[in-house]
Amino acid sequence: MIIDEHQHEIIDMKTPIKYREIKADTIVIPPKSFILAKTMEYLEIPLDHVAFVEGRSSIGRLGLFIQNAGWIDPGFKGTITLELFNACNVPIKLEAGRRICQIVFVTMDKKLEQGYTGKYLGQISVTGSRAHQDNEIK
Repeated sequence: MIIDEHQHEIIDMKTPIKYREIKADTIVIPPKSFILAKTMEYLEIPLDHVAFVEGRSSIGRLGLFIQNAGWIDPGFKGTITLELFNACNVPIKLEAGRRICQIVFVTMDKKLEQGYTGKYLGQISVTGSRAHQDNEIK
């Protein structure tokens, strides 16, 4: 999925973003471009674990930056939306099934009573930003 740049003059984090969905087994990420993708794996994080996504060094050395916006909270269920950025000056071709990242699991010293209940719980497809649902600024 990519941000539909023709629909936005500015991103203000108060307005839902319009995305263009791309469904393909192969994608070419142009230089200095950003896309959203998802893991093939569906995860269910136990209440006594957290996890986070790290890019593989071999992939980073090609100029592909991989991020997932922080921790995967205890109790989260769903696929992980990945933010991919091609920092290189040449296009990068990706194919479904290619290992581009790794998930690191950490055992907590205490099990939570209630797990993640946030706005991305249960996502099974690439999920765009829901920052407009945050309410720290009214």
